[in-house]
Amino acid sequence: DPVRDKFEYGTFPADFEWGSATSAYQIEGAWDVDGKGLGLWDYLTHSHQFSHLFKNQTGDVACDSYHKYKEDVQLLRNLGVKAYRFSISWPRILPKGTKEIINTKGIEYYNNLINELLHYNIQPVATIYHWDLPVPFRMAGSWTNSSIIEHFNDYAEICFKNFGDRVKKWITINEPAIELLFMKTHWAPPASSREQYLAGHNLLLAHAKVYHTYNNTYKATQKGKISISLNGQGAEPLTDSQADKEAADRYMQFYVGHFAVPIYVSGDYPEIMKTLIANKSTAVGIPSRLPEFTEEQKKMIKGTADYFATNHYSSDLVQHHDFYNGAKTPQEMWTDGNYVLKGDPNWNRTAFNWAVVPWGLRKFLKYFKDNYGDPEVIITENGCSAPGEYLKTVPERLEDDFRVDFFNRYINEVYKAYKLDGVKVKGYYAWSLMDNFEWFQGYNMPFGIHFVNFTDPNRPRLPKKSAIFYKKIVAQNGFPGPSAAHSLATSRAKLEAGLVIISLILCVFLR
Repeated sequence: DPVRDKFEYGTFPADFEWGSATSAYQIEGAWDVDGKGLGLWDYLTHSHQFSHLFKNQTGDVACDSYHKYKEDVQLLRNLGVKAYRFSISWPRILPKGTKEIINTKGIEYYNNLINELLHYNIQPVATIYHWDLPVPFRMAGSWTNSSIIEHFNDYAEICFKNFGDRVKKWITINEPAIELLFMKTHWAPPASSREQYLAGHNLLLAHAKVYHTYNNTYKATQKGKISISLNGQGAEPLTDSQADKEAADRYMQFYVGHFAVPIYVSGDYPEIMKTLIANKSTAVGIPSRLPEFTEEQKKMIKGTADYFATNHYSSDLVQHHDFYNGAKTPQEMWTDGNYVLKGDPNWNRTAFNWAVVPWGLRKFLKYFKDNYGDPEVIITENGCSAPGEYLKTVPERLEDDFRVDFFNRYINEVYKAYKLDGVKVKGYYAWSLMDNFEWFQGYNMPFGIHFVNFTDPNRPRLPKKSAIFYKKIVAQNGFPGPSAAHSLATSRAKLEAGLVIISLILCVFLR
Protein backbone atom coordinates (compact mmCIF):
# COMPACT_ATOMS: atom_id res chain seq x y z
CA ASP A 1 0.00 0.00 0.00
CA PRO A 2 1.96 3.08 -1.20
CA VAL A 3 -0.09 5.48 0.93
CA ARG A 4 0.21 3.40 4.10
CA ASP A 5 3.90 2.64 3.55
CA LYS A 6 5.00 6.14 2.51
CA PHE A 7 8.11 7.17 4.42
CA GLU A 8 7.46 10.17 6.65
CA TYR A 9 10.19 12.72 7.36
CA GLY A 10 10.45 14.76 10.52
CA THR A 11 11.78 14.67 14.05
CA PHE A 12 10.46 13.65 17.45
CA PRO A 13 10.01 16.14 20.32
CA ALA A 14 13.21 17.35 21.97
CA ASP A 15 12.48 15.33 25.13
CA PHE A 16 11.91 12.05 23.26
CA GLU A 17 13.64 9.26 25.17
CA TRP A 18 15.84 7.05 23.01
CA GLY A 19 17.15 3.97 24.75
CA SER A 20 18.16 0.34 24.55
CA ALA A 21 17.19 -2.68 26.62
CA THR A 22 18.41 -5.99 28.08
CA SER A 23 17.44 -8.38 30.88
CA ALA A 24 19.39 -9.79 33.79
CA TYR A 25 19.59 -13.51 33.02
CA GLN A 26 20.29 -12.87 29.35
CA ILE A 27 23.42 -10.77 29.93
CA GLU A 28 24.73 -10.79 33.51
CA GLY A 29 26.26 -14.25 33.92
CA ALA A 30 27.85 -14.67 37.37
CA TRP A 31 25.11 -17.20 38.05
CA ASP A 32 26.58 -18.40 41.36
CA VAL A 33 28.78 -15.45 42.28
CA ASP A 34 28.72 -13.17 45.33
CA GLY A 35 25.81 -14.79 47.12
CA LYS A 36 23.32 -14.97 44.24
CA GLY A 37 20.62 -17.58 44.71
CA LEU A 38 19.44 -20.13 42.16
CA GLY A 39 17.06 -18.71 39.57
CA LEU A 40 14.56 -20.51 37.39
CA TRP A 41 16.74 -20.34 34.28
CA ASP A 42 19.79 -21.57 36.20
CA TYR A 43 17.72 -24.57 37.22
CA LEU A 44 16.27 -25.22 33.77
CA THR A 45 19.50 -24.88 31.78
CA HIS A 46 21.34 -27.16 34.23
CA SER A 47 18.57 -29.75 34.39
CA HIS A 48 18.95 -32.95 32.34
CA GLN A 49 15.20 -32.82 31.87
CA PHE A 50 15.18 -29.40 30.21
CA SER A 51 18.73 -28.53 29.09
CA HIS A 52 18.13 -29.80 25.55
CA LEU A 53 15.53 -27.05 25.13
CA PHE A 54 18.34 -24.46 25.28
CA LYS A 55 20.69 -26.10 22.71
CA ASN A 56 22.52 -27.37 25.81
CA GLN A 57 23.72 -23.83 26.47
CA THR A 58 23.41 -21.77 29.65
CA GLY A 59 23.50 -18.18 30.84
CA ASP A 60 26.20 -19.02 33.39
CA VAL A 61 28.50 -16.40 31.84
CA ALA A 62 26.35 -14.94 29.05
CA CYS A 63 27.76 -11.45 28.24
CA ASP A 64 29.43 -11.32 31.67
CA SER A 65 27.78 -7.97 32.29
CA TYR A 66 28.04 -8.52 36.03
CA HIS A 67 31.75 -7.82 35.59
CA LYS A 68 31.62 -5.74 32.41
CA TYR A 69 28.79 -3.30 33.17
CA LYS A 70 31.10 -0.31 32.67
CA GLU A 71 31.78 -1.46 29.12
CA ASP A 72 28.04 -1.77 28.56
CA VAL A 73 27.53 1.79 29.74
CA GLN A 74 30.17 2.95 27.28
CA LEU A 75 28.24 1.23 24.47
CA LEU A 76 25.17 3.19 25.54
CA ARG A 77 27.16 6.40 25.80
CA ASN A 78 28.50 5.91 22.29
CA LEU A 79 24.95 5.45 20.98
CA GLY A 80 23.95 8.76 22.55
CA VAL A 81 20.81 7.30 24.15
CA LYS A 82 19.06 8.85 27.13
CA ALA A 83 17.82 5.65 28.80
CA TYR A 84 18.83 2.07 29.55
CA ARG A 85 16.20 -0.49 30.43
CA PHE A 86 17.69 -3.37 32.42
CA SER A 87 16.15 -5.87 34.80
CA ILE A 88 17.00 -6.71 38.39
CA SER A 89 17.57 -10.36 39.20
CA TRP A 90 15.25 -11.38 42.02
CA PRO A 91 17.53 -14.24 43.22
CA ARG A 92 20.56 -11.93 43.09
CA ILE A 93 18.84 -9.61 45.58
CA LEU A 94 17.00 -12.27 47.62
CA PRO A 95 18.83 -15.62 47.26
CA LYS A 96 15.92 -17.59 48.73
CA GLY A 97 13.27 -15.35 47.21
CA THR A 98 12.09 -14.00 50.56
CA LYS A 99 13.16 -10.91 52.49
CA GLU A 100 14.77 -12.86 55.35
CA ILE A 101 18.10 -12.96 53.49
CA ILE A 102 19.14 -9.87 51.52
CA ASN A 103 22.29 -10.17 49.39
CA THR A 104 24.22 -6.93 49.88
CA LYS A 105 26.55 -7.79 46.99
CA GLY A 106 23.56 -7.88 44.70
CA ILE A 107 22.42 -4.49 45.96
CA GLU A 108 25.95 -3.19 45.42
CA TYR A 109 26.05 -4.40 41.82
CA TYR A 110 22.87 -2.59 40.80
CA ASN A 111 23.88 0.53 42.70
CA ASN A 112 27.14 0.54 40.75
CA LEU A 113 25.32 0.09 37.45
CA ILE A 114 22.81 2.83 38.22
CA ASN A 115 25.50 5.25 39.34
CA GLU A 116 27.60 4.56 36.25
CA LEU A 117 24.60 5.25 34.02
CA LEU A 118 23.79 8.51 35.76
CA HIS A 119 27.43 9.60 35.58
CA TYR A 120 26.96 9.68 31.81
CA ASN A 121 23.47 11.19 31.95
CA ILE A 122 21.74 7.94 31.00
CA GLN A 123 18.51 7.33 32.88
CA PRO A 124 18.08 3.88 34.45
CA VAL A 125 14.76 2.18 33.66
CA ALA A 126 14.46 -0.82 35.97
CA THR A 127 12.33 -3.91 35.38
CA ILE A 128 11.66 -5.63 38.68
CA TYR A 129 10.74 -9.02 37.20
CA HIS A 130 11.89 -10.25 33.79
CA TRP A 131 11.08 -13.94 34.34
CA ASP A 132 14.01 -14.47 36.75
CA LEU A 133 12.08 -16.39 39.39
CA PRO A 134 13.84 -17.71 42.51
CA VAL A 135 13.80 -21.50 42.36
CA PRO A 136 12.03 -22.02 45.73
CA PHE A 137 8.92 -20.41 44.24
CA ARG A 138 9.10 -22.66 41.20
CA MET A 139 8.94 -25.63 43.53
CA ALA A 140 5.93 -24.11 45.32
CA GLY A 141 3.84 -23.65 42.17
CA SER A 142 5.32 -20.47 40.75
CA TRP A 143 2.69 -17.78 40.04
CA THR A 144 -0.19 -20.21 40.62
CA ASN A 145 0.50 -19.95 44.35
CA SER A 146 -1.02 -16.70 45.65
CA SER A 147 1.53 -16.47 48.48
CA ILE A 148 4.02 -15.21 45.87
CA ILE A 149 2.15 -11.89 45.69
CA GLU A 150 3.34 -10.78 49.12
CA HIS A 151 6.87 -12.02 48.47
CA PHE A 152 7.01 -10.11 45.19
CA ASN A 153 5.88 -6.98 46.98
CA ASP A 154 8.60 -7.46 49.61
CA TYR A 155 11.21 -7.81 46.88
CA ALA A 156 9.92 -4.76 44.98
CA GLU A 157 9.97 -2.69 48.16
CA ILE A 158 13.62 -3.59 48.72
CA CYS A 159 14.31 -2.33 45.19
CA PHE A 160 12.45 0.93 45.85
CA LYS A 161 14.33 1.49 49.12
CA ASN A 162 17.75 0.86 47.64
CA PHE A 163 17.45 2.26 44.11
CA GLY A 164 14.36 4.47 44.00
CA ASP A 165 16.17 7.69 44.84
CA ARG A 166 17.80 7.45 41.37
CA VAL A 167 15.47 5.24 39.31
CA LYS A 168 12.60 7.33 37.96
CA LYS A 169 10.96 4.73 35.71
CA TRP A 170 9.94 1.31 36.95
CA ILE A 171 8.39 -1.70 35.24
CA THR A 172 6.92 -4.27 37.58
CA ILE A 173 6.67 -7.30 35.28
CA ASN A 174 7.87 -7.99 31.75
CA GLU A 175 5.38 -9.59 29.33
CA PRO A 176 3.10 -11.56 31.66
CA ALA A 177 1.50 -13.22 28.61
CA ILE A 178 4.83 -14.88 27.76
CA GLU A 179 5.25 -15.96 31.37
CA LEU A 180 2.05 -17.97 30.87
CA LEU A 181 3.30 -19.39 27.59
CA PHE A 182 6.49 -20.60 29.25
CA MET A 183 4.36 -22.61 31.67
CA LYS A 184 3.54 -24.85 28.71
CA THR A 185 7.15 -25.24 27.62
CA HIS A 186 9.14 -25.75 30.82
CA TRP A 187 6.69 -27.35 33.19
CA ALA A 188 6.60 -31.13 33.42
CA PRO A 189 3.86 -32.00 32.85
CA PRO A 190 2.90 -28.80 30.97
CA ALA A 191 0.60 -26.44 32.84
CA SER A 192 -3.12 -26.63 32.20
CA SER A 193 -4.97 -23.58 30.95
CA ARG A 194 -6.60 -23.31 34.38
CA GLU A 195 -3.13 -23.01 35.91
CA GLN A 196 -2.10 -20.49 33.25
CA TYR A 197 -5.13 -18.29 33.90
CA LEU A 198 -4.55 -18.55 37.65
CA ALA A 199 -0.93 -17.47 37.21
CA GLY A 200 -2.08 -14.51 35.09
CA HIS A 201 -4.58 -13.63 37.80
CA ASN A 202 -1.85 -13.56 40.45
CA LEU A 203 0.52 -11.63 38.20
CA LEU A 204 -2.11 -8.89 37.87
CA LEU A 205 -2.70 -8.81 41.62
CA ALA A 206 1.06 -8.75 42.29
CA HIS A 207 1.55 -5.90 39.84
CA ALA A 208 -1.28 -3.90 41.41
CA LYS A 209 0.00 -4.45 44.93
CA VAL A 210 3.49 -3.27 43.98
CA TYR A 211 2.04 -0.26 42.15
CA HIS A 212 0.16 0.83 45.26
CA THR A 213 3.16 0.20 47.51
CA TYR A 214 5.21 2.56 45.35
CA ASN A 215 2.39 5.07 44.92
CA ASN A 216 1.51 5.23 48.61
CA THR A 217 4.96 5.04 50.18
CA TYR A 218 7.68 6.14 47.76
CA LYS A 219 6.32 8.21 44.89
CA ALA A 220 5.96 11.47 46.81
CA THR A 221 9.65 11.57 47.67
CA GLN A 222 11.19 9.59 44.80
CA LYS A 223 8.97 11.17 42.12
CA GLY A 224 9.13 8.23 39.72
CA LYS A 225 6.65 6.50 37.45
CA ILE A 226 5.69 2.82 37.39
CA SER A 227 4.05 0.55 34.83
CA ILE A 228 4.00 -3.01 33.47
CA SER A 229 5.44 -4.03 30.10
CA LEU A 230 2.81 -5.74 27.91
CA ASN A 231 3.09 -7.52 24.58
CA GLY A 232 2.07 -5.26 21.71
CA GLN A 233 1.36 -7.78 18.99
CA GLY A 234 -0.62 -6.41 16.04
CA ALA A 235 -3.57 -8.15 14.39
CA GLU A 236 -5.26 -7.90 11.00
CA PRO A 237 -8.29 -9.89 9.81
CA LEU A 238 -7.31 -12.48 7.20
CA THR A 239 -10.21 -11.43 4.98
CA ASP A 240 -12.78 -8.63 4.89
CA SER A 241 -15.42 -10.98 6.27
CA GLN A 242 -17.22 -9.90 9.43
CA ALA A 243 -16.23 -13.18 11.08
CA ASP A 244 -12.52 -12.52 10.55
CA LYS A 245 -12.82 -8.89 11.66
CA GLU A 246 -14.46 -10.02 14.89
CA ALA A 247 -11.80 -12.74 15.29
CA ALA A 248 -9.03 -10.13 15.00
CA ASP A 249 -10.72 -8.07 17.68
CA ARG A 250 -11.04 -11.14 19.92
CA TYR A 251 -7.35 -11.82 19.45
CA MET A 252 -6.55 -8.33 20.71
CA GLN A 253 -8.92 -8.82 23.65
CA PHE A 254 -7.37 -12.16 24.62
CA TYR A 255 -3.72 -11.37 23.97
CA VAL A 256 -3.44 -7.68 24.87
CA GLY A 257 -6.70 -7.09 26.73
CA HIS A 258 -6.10 -9.99 29.13
CA PHE A 259 -3.81 -7.65 31.09
CA ALA A 260 -4.47 -4.23 29.57
CA VAL A 261 -8.24 -4.09 30.13
CA PRO A 262 -7.99 -4.74 33.91
CA ILE A 263 -5.20 -2.16 34.28
CA TYR A 264 -6.28 0.59 31.89
CA VAL A 265 -10.06 0.18 31.62
CA SER A 266 -12.18 -1.72 34.13
CA GLY A 267 -10.18 -3.60 36.74
CA ASP A 268 -11.62 -6.81 35.27
CA TYR A 269 -11.07 -9.12 32.32
CA PRO A 270 -12.62 -8.34 28.92
CA GLU A 271 -16.23 -9.50 28.75
CA ILE A 272 -15.57 -11.64 25.68
CA MET A 273 -12.84 -13.50 27.56
CA LYS A 274 -15.09 -14.20 30.52
CA THR A 275 -17.95 -15.35 28.28
CA LEU A 276 -16.03 -17.65 25.94
CA ILE A 277 -13.91 -19.28 28.65
CA ALA A 278 -16.98 -19.88 30.83
CA ASN A 279 -18.96 -21.35 27.90
CA LYS A 280 -16.16 -23.66 26.84
CA SER A 281 -15.60 -24.81 30.41
CA THR A 282 -19.32 -25.49 30.79
CA ALA A 283 -19.24 -27.56 27.59
CA VAL A 284 -17.05 -30.15 29.32
CA GLY A 285 -18.83 -29.91 32.65
CA ILE A 286 -16.38 -27.82 34.69
CA PRO A 287 -16.52 -24.32 36.25
CA SER A 288 -14.91 -21.49 34.34
CA ARG A 289 -11.15 -21.85 34.16
CA LEU A 290 -10.77 -18.06 34.43
CA PRO A 291 -10.67 -16.86 38.06
CA GLU A 292 -12.86 -13.98 39.19
CA PHE A 293 -11.77 -10.76 40.84
CA THR A 294 -13.62 -9.42 43.85
CA GLU A 295 -14.99 -5.88 43.62
CA GLU A 296 -12.23 -4.74 45.95
CA GLN A 297 -9.59 -6.34 43.72
CA LYS A 298 -11.05 -4.67 40.62
CA LYS A 299 -10.72 -1.29 42.29
CA MET A 300 -7.18 -2.12 43.31
CA ILE A 301 -6.10 -3.14 39.77
CA LYS A 302 -7.77 -0.40 37.73
CA GLY A 303 -5.49 2.50 36.91
CA THR A 304 -2.23 0.87 38.05
CA ALA A 305 0.02 2.27 35.29
CA ASP A 306 1.55 5.72 34.98
CA TYR A 307 2.38 5.12 31.31
CA PHE A 308 1.92 2.36 28.75
CA ALA A 309 5.04 0.22 28.30
CA THR A 310 4.88 -2.15 25.37
CA ASN A 311 7.17 -4.64 23.65
CA HIS A 312 6.38 -4.99 19.95
CA TYR A 313 7.94 -7.41 17.48
CA SER A 314 5.40 -8.48 14.89
CA SER A 315 1.80 -8.70 13.66
CA ASP A 316 -0.43 -11.56 12.55
CA LEU A 317 -3.34 -12.23 10.24
CA VAL A 318 -6.27 -13.63 12.18
CA GLN A 319 -8.98 -16.00 10.94
CA HIS A 320 -12.18 -17.01 12.69
CA HIS A 321 -12.29 -20.65 13.79
CA ASP A 322 -14.92 -22.08 16.11
CA PHE A 323 -13.32 -24.62 18.42
CA TYR A 324 -16.59 -25.66 20.09
CA ASN A 325 -16.99 -29.43 19.95
CA GLY A 326 -19.44 -30.36 22.67
CA ALA A 327 -17.94 -32.49 25.42
CA LYS A 328 -14.69 -32.63 23.40
CA THR A 329 -14.22 -28.85 23.30
CA PRO A 330 -10.49 -28.16 23.80
CA GLN A 331 -9.57 -26.43 27.04
CA GLU A 332 -6.55 -24.45 25.89
CA MET A 333 -5.70 -20.75 26.05
CA TRP A 334 -4.85 -20.69 22.35
CA THR A 335 -8.27 -22.09 21.36
CA ASP A 336 -10.44 -20.15 23.82
CA GLY A 337 -10.65 -17.06 21.58
CA ASN A 338 -12.03 -18.96 18.55
CA TYR A 339 -9.35 -17.75 16.14
CA VAL A 340 -6.26 -19.06 14.37
CA LEU A 341 -3.20 -17.07 13.32
CA LYS A 342 -2.15 -17.00 9.70
CA GLY A 343 0.79 -15.50 7.87
CA ASP A 344 1.01 -13.56 4.63
CA PRO A 345 3.50 -15.35 2.33
CA ASN A 346 4.58 -11.94 1.02
CA TRP A 347 5.77 -10.72 4.43
CA ASN A 348 9.47 -10.99 5.23
CA ARG A 349 10.36 -13.11 8.24
CA THR A 350 12.94 -12.84 11.00
CA ALA A 351 15.04 -15.78 12.18
CA PHE A 352 12.30 -16.40 14.75
CA ASN A 353 9.86 -16.67 11.82
CA TRP A 354 8.09 -13.54 13.06
CA ALA A 355 6.57 -11.48 10.28
CA VAL A 356 8.15 -8.10 9.53
CA VAL A 357 5.13 -5.76 9.44
CA PRO A 358 6.27 -2.21 10.29
CA TRP A 359 2.85 -0.64 9.72
CA GLY A 360 1.45 -3.09 12.26
CA LEU A 361 3.26 -1.20 15.03
CA ARG A 362 1.69 2.12 14.02
CA LYS A 363 -1.73 0.49 13.83
CA PHE A 364 -1.26 -1.11 17.25
CA LEU A 365 -0.26 2.21 18.83
CA LYS A 366 -3.34 3.88 17.33
CA TYR A 367 -5.52 0.99 18.55
CA PHE A 368 -4.22 1.38 22.08
CA LYS A 369 -4.73 5.15 22.00
CA ASP A 370 -8.34 4.73 20.87
CA ASN A 371 -9.27 1.91 23.25
CA TYR A 372 -7.23 2.42 26.40
CA GLY A 373 -7.52 6.05 27.39
CA ASP A 374 -4.76 7.61 25.28
CA PRO A 375 -1.88 7.13 27.76
CA GLU A 376 1.71 8.19 27.32
CA VAL A 377 3.60 5.37 25.58
CA ILE A 378 7.13 4.02 25.76
CA ILE A 379 8.11 1.21 23.40
CA THR A 380 10.23 -0.75 25.83
CA GLU A 381 11.37 -3.37 23.29
CA ASN A 382 11.51 -3.51 19.49
CA GLY A 383 14.05 -5.35 17.40
CA CYS A 384 14.69 -8.50 15.40
CA SER A 385 16.84 -11.55 14.86
CA ALA A 386 18.24 -11.55 11.32
CA PRO A 387 17.82 -14.81 9.37
CA GLY A 388 20.94 -16.98 9.50
CA GLU A 389 23.00 -14.38 11.36
CA TYR A 390 24.50 -16.71 13.93
CA LEU A 391 25.92 -18.94 11.16
CA LYS A 392 27.85 -16.09 9.53
CA THR A 393 31.44 -14.98 10.03
CA VAL A 394 32.11 -12.09 12.38
CA PRO A 395 32.62 -9.55 9.56
CA GLU A 396 29.38 -10.71 7.97
CA ARG A 397 27.51 -10.45 11.27
CA LEU A 398 28.62 -6.85 11.66
CA GLU A 399 27.00 -6.02 8.31
CA ASP A 400 23.45 -6.59 9.58
CA ASP A 401 21.54 -4.81 6.80
CA PHE A 402 18.38 -6.79 7.60
CA ARG A 403 18.28 -5.25 11.09
CA VAL A 404 19.10 -1.76 9.79
CA ASP A 405 16.12 -1.96 7.42
CA PHE A 406 13.94 -3.28 10.26
CA PHE A 407 14.79 -0.38 12.56
CA ASN A 408 14.48 2.20 9.81
CA ARG A 409 10.98 1.11 8.87
CA TYR A 410 9.66 0.36 12.36
CA ILE A 411 10.95 3.57 13.92
CA ASN A 412 9.45 5.52 11.02
CA GLU A 413 6.06 3.96 11.81
CA VAL A 414 6.50 5.10 15.42
CA TYR A 415 7.10 8.59 14.07
CA LYS A 416 3.92 8.36 11.96
CA ALA A 417 1.96 7.29 15.03
CA TYR A 418 3.25 10.36 16.84
CA LYS A 419 2.89 12.89 14.01
CA LEU A 420 -0.14 11.66 12.06
CA ASP A 421 -2.16 9.80 14.70
CA GLY A 422 -1.44 11.89 17.78
CA VAL A 423 -0.18 8.96 19.84
CA LYS A 424 1.69 10.22 22.92
CA VAL A 425 4.86 8.26 22.20
CA LYS A 426 7.51 9.39 24.68
CA GLY A 427 10.29 6.90 24.09
CA TYR A 428 11.71 4.02 22.09
CA TYR A 429 14.14 1.37 23.40
CA ALA A 430 15.91 -0.85 20.86
CA TRP A 431 16.14 -4.53 21.69
CA SER A 432 18.78 -5.45 22.28
CA LEU A 433 21.91 -3.58 23.29
CA MET A 434 23.97 -6.67 22.52
CA ASP A 435 23.71 -10.31 21.49
CA ASN A 436 22.73 -12.40 24.49
CA PHE A 437 21.19 -15.63 25.74
CA GLU A 438 17.90 -15.81 23.87
CA TRP A 439 16.04 -18.20 26.17
CA PHE A 440 15.16 -21.44 24.36
CA GLN A 441 17.35 -20.50 21.40
CA GLY A 442 20.49 -20.14 23.49
CA TYR A 443 23.06 -18.07 21.61
CA ASN A 444 21.69 -19.09 18.22
CA MET A 445 19.24 -16.20 17.89
CA PRO A 446 21.14 -12.90 18.18
CA PHE A 447 19.06 -9.72 18.54
CA GLY A 448 21.90 -7.37 19.47
CA ILE A 449 23.00 -4.19 17.77
CA HIS A 450 26.42 -5.07 19.20
CA PHE A 451 28.09 -8.39 18.44
CA VAL A 452 29.37 -10.40 21.41
CA ASN A 453 31.97 -13.12 20.90
CA PHE A 454 30.75 -15.89 23.20
CA THR A 455 33.76 -18.09 22.38
CA ASP A 456 36.14 -15.53 23.86
CA PRO A 457 36.38 -15.56 27.69
CA ASN A 458 36.60 -11.76 27.62
CA ARG A 459 33.28 -11.47 25.77
CA PRO A 460 34.38 -8.54 23.56
CA ARG A 461 31.61 -6.36 22.09
CA LEU A 462 31.70 -4.88 18.59
CA PRO A 463 29.16 -2.46 17.06
CA LYS A 464 27.17 -3.76 14.13
CA LYS A 465 25.98 -1.59 11.29
CA SER A 466 22.63 -1.39 13.11
CA ALA A 467 24.34 0.29 16.10
CA ILE A 468 25.88 2.88 13.80
CA PHE A 469 22.50 3.42 12.13
CA TYR A 470 20.65 3.70 15.45
CA LYS A 471 23.23 6.18 16.72
CA LYS A 472 22.48 8.34 13.68
CA ILE A 473 18.71 8.16 14.31
CA VAL A 474 19.27 9.15 17.94
CA ALA A 475 21.56 12.05 16.99
CA GLN A 476 19.05 13.32 14.42
CA ASN A 477 16.11 12.64 16.77
CA GLY A 478 14.30 10.89 13.93
CA PHE A 479 14.24 11.50 10.21
CA PRO A 480 15.03 15.12 9.28
CA GLY A 481 15.14 13.88 5.69
CA PRO A 482 15.55 15.60 2.34
CA SER A 483 13.97 18.86 3.51
CA ALA A 484 16.60 19.24 6.24
CA ALA A 485 19.35 18.35 3.80
CA HIS A 486 17.91 20.84 1.32
CA SER A 487 17.77 23.56 3.98
CA LEU A 488 21.37 22.84 4.93
CA ALA A 489 22.46 22.95 1.30
CA THR A 490 20.51 26.18 0.73
CA SER A 491 22.07 27.80 3.78
CA ARG A 492 25.52 26.71 2.65
CA ALA A 493 24.87 28.06 -0.85
CA LYS A 494 23.69 31.39 0.58
CA LEU A 495 26.77 31.59 2.78
CA GLU A 496 29.05 30.83 -0.15
CA ALA A 497 27.26 33.41 -2.32
CA GLY A 498 27.61 35.97 0.45
CA LEU A 499 31.31 35.27 0.71
CA VAL A 500 31.70 35.72 -3.05
CA ILE A 501 29.89 39.10 -2.91
CA ILE A 502 32.04 40.24 0.02
CA SER A 503 35.15 39.19 -1.87
CA LEU A 504 34.06 41.17 -4.93
CA ILE A 505 33.34 44.25 -2.83
CA LEU A 506 36.72 43.98 -1.16
CA CYS A 507 38.41 43.62 -4.53
CA VAL A 508 36.67 46.74 -5.81
CA PHE A 509 37.44 48.65 -2.61
CA LEU A 510 41.10 47.63 -2.49
CA ARG A 511 41.60 48.48 -6.16
